[in-house]
Amino acid sequence: MFTLNLLPAAKKQETIFEKYRRLAIFVASILFVYLIIFGILLTSIYFFLNIQLEGLHRLIEAENLTVTAVKSRELESNVRQVRQKLETLTRLQEQNLPMAGVLESLTNSAPEGIHFKSVSIKKDAKQVSLSGRADKRADLLNFKDILERNSDFVEVSVPIGILLKQQDIDFNINFKLAR
Repeated sequence: MFTLNLLPAAKKQETIFEKYRRLAIFVASILFVYLIIFGILLTSIYFFLNIQLEGLHRLIEAENLTVTAVKSRELESNVRQVRQKLETLTRLQEQNLPMAGVLESLTNSAPEGIHFKSVSIKKDAKQVSLSGRADKRADLLNFKDILERNSDFVEVSVPIGILLKQQDIDFNINFKLAR
């Protein structure tokens, strides 16, 4: 079947132009609809992700508070343990005699000719037994006098038998702690 178009050329051009114009309007309107739908989807995704992000921030804050609370509880328990240990050490220190001070006092008060071999301390009776060697009898007697004058020591006793030798005297001195 043949179709004959008897329209003048200007009208034909106008008709073709109208067809393309309508096609362009149709495509533009479809694109506009798709853009609107895409915009609505993007906006809803934006709000959804924003809500999720706020929830995550709240969760992180809660976790940080929980971690901080746990750490603070751990620190508090550590502080309590340290305090208990300090109290125990303080009680033990009060019960014990100051042995380092006794030894320091002995070594500082010993004359040059006195050499210590051993020191035995009985804490219960506060009894000290000191053995050593003296170069001369005068050094040993001087050391005995120094110990007797020291207020930390009482009842200083030196066996008389060791005073018979003049030099290289092995001695054993017993005394009690005053405190």
